[in-house]
Amino acid sequence: MLVGELVAEGKLSLDAPAPIAEWHRANDPRGAITLRMLLNMSSGLQHTEVGDPVEASDTNQVLFVSGTQKMAARAIGVPLEARPGAKFEYSSLTTIILAEIITRTLTSSSDTRVRAEAYRSFATQRLFGPAGITSAVLEFDGAGTQIGGSLIYMTLDDYGRLGQILLAGKAPDGTQIVSPDWLSFMKTPSPDNPEYGGQLWLNRAGGRDPRPALFPGHGPATLVSCLGHLGQFVIASPDQNLVLVRLGKTQDDTAAFAALRVALGRVVERVPATR
Repeated sequence: MLVGELVAEGKLSLDAPAPIAEWHRANDPRGAITLRMLLNMSSGLQHTEVGDPVEASDTNQVLFVSGTQKMAARAIGVPLEARPGAKFEYSSLTTIILAEIITRTLTSSSDTRVRAEAYRSFATQRLFGPAGITSAVLEFDGAGTQIGGSLIYMTLDDYGRLGQILLAGKAPDGTQIVSPDWLSFMKTPSPDNPEYGGQLWLNRAGGRDPRPALFPGHGPATLVSCLGHLGQFVIASPDQNLVLVRLGKTQDDTAAFAALRVALGRVVERVPATR
């Protein structure tokens, strides 16, 4: 959503090379990575989201072990494992790169506190404030980069308000927060995974993972969701004028998680369409 604000202002461009200076040195193939590819999780950057054993996960290493002071630098510094735009791979670190792009666009300062405050103020002015969200707490790494892939806290009610924005891009009073064009982009299946849009999961079949992220065939195909760690869902269904928030912990490699997904699909399916 915040990237979309900067695109609307002309400060970022969806199909231009991503403004990461480290990738634009001579003969660096990462210079071909666009902002769209990052948003669609198809940058081609080398990454392991969930390793076996778990400590082999790149995300866990950066969040909790050796990358905590400069998470974006670690995420930016990896080589390619695929041609940019050719392969979908979910990556929490890609969203940290997007948070770093936002920060660099807002300020040229290298001061940790200045960088963090620039991001926090922008999020409050453009997103949280207009939506009536008052409880949001954002975590930052040691360099002042918002940890974009996780570690954002809100009350259940405020997560509901975030979900309401995903219905039509509007605040409760009708104020347009996210433009219709940008919201449409977020909800459009990416070229490399029909189950994923622009940083949103979609209720579509044919995803790259044999286990669906949502519940295709149950509820509208226009339904979208933010998926948190271990069973957190913010579900938005415009056709039903429905927002459903589930906060809790369910191990995602268990039968209980599969049952949770089925149960959420049944709840959504029973809500009538409003059109």
